[in-house]
Amino acid sequence: MPKHAVPKIAFLIAFNLLIAITLAWFHKPIVLAAGQLVAIPAYAGSVFTSFFGSPDDYGYIDSTGHFVNGLKFQEKRRFVLDSRFSHGMACTSYYNKPSYLTSLGAFVPVPFAKIGRFGENSLAPVFDLDHSAWGFINTSQKLVIPCRYSEVNQFSSGLAAVRELDSKQDGLYGYIDTTGSWKIAPKFEQAGCFSEALAPVKLGVLWGFIRPDGEFKIPPAFHFASEFHNERAVVSKAKLGNVTDNYSCIDSNGRPVFEFTINKSAVPKPFSAYGAIPNSFDPDYKELIANTFDYSEGLLVRQRGNKYGYCDQDGKFVISSTFDFAFPFSNGRAVVYRKNDGGGKYAIIDKNGNLLSDFKFDYATSYSENFACVYIKGRGYLYLDLAGKEAFPDTFELAYPFYEGKALVKKMTAQGLGF
Repeated sequence: MPKHAVPKIAFLIAFNLLIAITLAWFHKPIVLAAGQLVAIPAYAGSVFTSFFGSPDDYGYIDSTGHFVNGLKFQEKRRFVLDSRFSHGMACTSYYNKPSYLTSLGAFVPVPFAKIGRFGENSLAPVFDLDHSAWGFINTSQKLVIPCRYSEVNQFSSGLAAVRELDSKQDGLYGYIDTTGSWKIAPKFEQAGCFSEALAPVKLGVLWGFIRPDGEFKIPPAFHFASEFHNERAVVSKAKLGNVTDNYSCIDSNGRPVFEFTINKSAVPKPFSAYGAIPNSFDPDYKELIANTFDYSEGLLVRQRGNKYGYCDQDGKFVISSTFDFAFPFSNGRAVVYRKNDGGGKYAIIDKNGNLLSDFKFDYATSYSENFACVYIKGRGYLYLDLAGKEAFPDTFELAYPFYEGKALVKKMTAQGLGF
């Protein structure tokens, strides 16, 4: 992974006493670097896996729980597949030749060594092996931004943070527009995505926030800075790395709103149905952790004592701190965690803090397109609806969240779970 990282990477580095062990394999947002072995889209949750053996066991289901015609794999192939559709396409590899799988089941080959997911402005990062550099294509697979960058980030507000290959700026980041023209000259050691018209950037050793014109609105003063969500960002003026670190929540003018602490030892260990090693075909735990201390739907996960709950934009608790850990809201629902003698169980709550399910799941993802994916030992993966009830009668050996109306699954074999 690249040494030059954006703020979420800095935050996960701050989690080094636990996350270095459990989440060192994840960064968010992800900067695509020339030296990476596998190209993945420059934002959270992308994941690739290899399919071996019986590909007919794999496919995409729709929101009724039925397999989608054309998206149930029946030929013996070797796939490296991004579980999520974006702009009607998912990243695949057919015998090491990158291609996009369309929502109709067609494979569209591309003449690049590595590919990423389509994002804002319908652009996807691609890696040219001859130039050892990244560029961007559109959904017609036309190269619209030449491959000349050693590292690229996703587009946000029409701008992408990039590092030009062999630049005279000594590896500094700047921002380009969708034509590849520089809009903010390279001058930052690290650079994040724009959110709510502000982007966190690192100048020297400190983080601040710039406007789309490249001028600082909040001067560099922080050793950590997240992106803005719901007019709030999490920052720290102290160097991080302790079990418990101190943070501040600031408004878009840089004024502190309230202070809080985060105890990294409370973060649950990554889940894997296959054993102690985290399942690399499961982006959702990684995304949950990376987004945990951002505002989501107006609420922020906040610790009080040794428990976690949710506060509003002023820092006032609106859902009591009664959980051993808590995760961000989506679709008006949130995943919460409670320890027990066996390690811990997950449940779902609504915005009033009411339990929509018991603490009975060995793993649970955030809601995506009105469904949450959960795992129960001995049964496998299944989907919950917004009421917290089982959405479909089928369970799956592997299952992943819904995106653009489809979810990737591996059906349960006749012998049941394969592990």
